[in-house]
Amino acid sequence: MIKAGKEYHLGNRTLIFIFIQKLLPAVFLLFVVFIFYLMRNLLLTGLAQSLSTIWPGDVYKLFDSFLQIVVFIAYIFAGLGIVLAYLQYYFFTFTLAEFDIRLQKGVLTIEKITIPYRQIQDVDVTRSIMYRIFGVSRLVIMSAGHENPEEKDADRTIFDPIDADMAEEIRLLLERRVGVQVIETEAEADAEEILAMKGKGDEYKVID
Repeated sequence: MIKAGKEYHLGNRTLIFIFIQKLLPAVFLLFVVFIFYLMRNLLLTGLAQSLSTIWPGDVYKLFDSFLQIVVFIAYIFAGLGIVLAYLQYYFFTFTLAEFDIRLQKGVLTIEKITIPYRQIQDVDVTRSIMYRIFGVSRLVIMSAGHENPEEKDADRTIFDPIDADMAEEIRLLLERRVGVQVIETEAEADAEEILAMKGKGDEYKVID
């Protein structure tokens, strides 16, 4: 359960999802290597004979060396993907404060965003098929009051991805917060009107 004033990350399922996203290039390279290795004899049977007069070396050994280089590159991509995924997850935090929601994200360049509850206009949660499989969502907070509204995505704060249950809880909390602020504003206006009426005389009776 999300508590006000406490800093949170995007959830464990989100971390797994980000890991998988970052590992896709490495997985693709390894898949290509596997396919080429299966077709090794078919690809090199005729090629080895035609290149024997031009390239005196063993074409099969050369081809295997090439595949080993690609596998090594795939391992590098996998290692970098794991590191980047963890850093992306670790440095993206949010806090539901008393009067606003605060975000911090970025690895090399830290970006801090503060959105007062009174500026929130809409909260949208979407889930594609892939997101539903991994139990994550895309949370978009629409807000107003930016200095440059023409800038792309200037009025949107996006959590993509975020754990599905956490996204739903944030949506409910924000809708409740916005509703509470509106009610409090109306209550303050009513109180001022009552005080004004009391100043006019005793013809108005105030009921507690």
